[in-house]
Amino acid sequence: MRFLPITAASAAISIFIHSTAALASPLETVVVTASRTAMPLAEVGSSVTVINSDELEDRQAVALSEILRDVPGFAVSRNGVLGSSTQIRVRGAEGNHVMVMIDGVEANDMAQGDEFNFAHLLAGDVDRIEIIRGPQSALWGSDALAGAVNIITRRGAGPAGARGYFEAGSFATLNGGASLSAGTDRYDFHLGGN
Repeated sequence: MRFLPITAASAAISIFIHSTAALASPLETVVVTASRTAMPLAEVGSSVTVINSDELEDRQAVALSEILRDVPGFAVSRNGVLGSSTQIRVRGAEGNHVMVMIDGVEANDMAQGDEFNFAHLLAGDVDRIEIIRGPQSALWGSDALAGAVNIITRRGAGPAGARGYFEAGSFATLNGGASLSAGTDRYDFHLGGN
């Protein structure tokens, strides 16, 4: 008879946990890069990886290539230290077979054999990365033979605000950055440096 009140309390807690979990279901992820229109991730026919701002913040990576190194099917090669020529290959294809976009604008460099050099692309002001693996030439042209990477930068929202950081490490290494942003329904801006 002593265990009856404890069991009833446990059942009540269990029901409460399940009901609050059902109320707090996450929003559905929408991808634009896979079809040039907003489409739920579950309906995309290609192999897609979305890296959101929370994951970028958790990784605390300096260079964007450090984050892309963990994407399935991606190979990152850097010729030396941070800032040296950095190339991304998708599923064994060459670096010039990957379409790289920044905020939807093609960033592949014709002067470098039509590939993008990730050497100086830092992760500080990146908000989201949409990655589509596999042939995307029908949507994005011949540069997207192996896939497409769309890097979406931060946008300003709400009243004007500033943020900054500074880090120091061994071997006299320093890392820092600052940004200023604001936005309304009519405009938004984000100015940052790392």
